[in-house]
Amino acid sequence: MQVKYIFKMENLMSGCIMCGNEDLERFPAEFVPFLQERMFQNKKVETFLCHCPTCGFYYSSVRPSDEEMSRLYNGYRGEAYQKQRQKFESNYTEAFNHALGFSEENEILRNSIMLGCVKKYISPSCIKTILDYGGDSGQYIPRIFKKAEKFVYDVSGVKTVRGVKSVSDERVLKNCSWDLIMCCHVLEHVSYPLDLIEKLKSLMHHGSFLYIELPYEDYMEDFIKQGLPVPIHEHINAFRKETLEQAFGSDEFFILENEYVSGFDTDGSACSKYLRCLVKKADPTEFPELEKMKSACKNLSDTAVLGYNVVDKITALRKRQTLKEKIFSVKKVKKHRVIEILGIKMKFNV
Repeated sequence: MQVKYIFKMENLMSGCIMCGNEDLERFPAEFVPFLQERMFQNKKVETFLCHCPTCGFYYSSVRPSDEEMSRLYNGYRGEAYQKQRQKFESNYTEAFNHALGFSEENEILRNSIMLGCVKKYISPSCIKTILDYGGDSGQYIPRIFKKAEKFVYDVSGVKTVRGVKSVSDERVLKNCSWDLIMCCHVLEHVSYPLDLIEKLKSLMHHGSFLYIELPYEDYMEDFIKQGLPVPIHEHINAFRKETLEQAFGSDEFFILENEYVSGFDTDGSACSKYLRCLVKKADPTEFPELEKMKSACKNLSDTAVLGYNVVDKITALRKRQTLKEKIFSVKKVKKHRVIEILGIKMKFNV
């Protein structure tokens, strides 16, 4: 198939899209074949990777349009999505696709990461309403919030799990009072993450909390060191702690926690790390008390907060080989480069 190359000059921004710094580093990059077909309809859009030394943010220079995003995420991880992706990534099987969103291992891991932070600062009984923004079926809303009304907003239109209501219109979100907003593994996908953060801020009331969770991805640094083009998949943004510090650096918001956490290396292989951040919309007069809370919670381990041995549970599940992860590898096979990121193999022409 002949591929037409397009270079979107209008997407080349002079400053960092998160903090505005104009002193950016730029590195060769390329969209993976799956995105070239599904998002760009076989028009191979040229891009490069931008890095901001000020806030640590990495991102693709090309910001996909709403139409391009719609092509990618409508029916996300559905049957057609899975088959189209497996055409380019042979090990992206139906079972693998399902395990990413609904495996018991994934649920335990995601809950452990969030609750290890949230339970230090929030009593479940104080949360009456929860919004999971971009939360798929709502399957990752922790079960400890038994008495809260649970809602999910997600563009994919998938059916929600039991006990979670779907909100399909963003205008409805503004008419509700949210005690806790979750935004987990969403910001790395969107074209303008700062706009989404500002939107989430606008949904918060005095005393409400916002929990953000992101993958900590540093594989691009390995490509840069080897002088190889960085492959860009669905994650068109990569965040660092400094990025979120910049985003919430105002008197309205107080960052209770902004830390990297391990995905628990339980089987001897490389395993993911995550960035989690808990923010409270607070009056400046509350800040001294919140600082005391941070100090009191600083030495609490995640497993102590959770009250059970997460590592043992995940180890037992991995023995059943529910979902395996490998962070990064690149090999040359005949006339192709075979790249593996987080268990996904992709083939590029040399």
